[in-house]
Amino acid sequence: MEASGTESALFFLSSNKLQGALPTELGITDLLAMMKLQMNNLDGHVANSFSNMNKLEVFYLGQNSFTGDMPSTVIQLPILCYTNLHGKHFDQFTVSNNS
Repeated sequence: MEASGTESALFFLSSNKLQGALPTELGITDLLAMMKLQMNNLDGHVANSFSNMNKLEVFYLGQNSFTGDMPSTVIQLPILCYTNLHGKHFDQFTVSNNS
């Protein structure tokens, strides 16, 4: 996948039995076009740093154990086309307008 003639990276770790919080540092990169982390046991919240991922087109986090609010700026990323935020514990997950 290539975005605007620059390099893009793919990050696929679905179904890997990952546990713990989603590292805030993942949101700092500006190269990721796809991030698929569904079907793990990740918990905590999605940090505001994920709002900086301007090349992100696909963001799959469903079927984890997240809590808290999803920053609305993440959902409104400029070229984000596909999200998967459903499944286990995402019924508690809401979109927040607070940055």
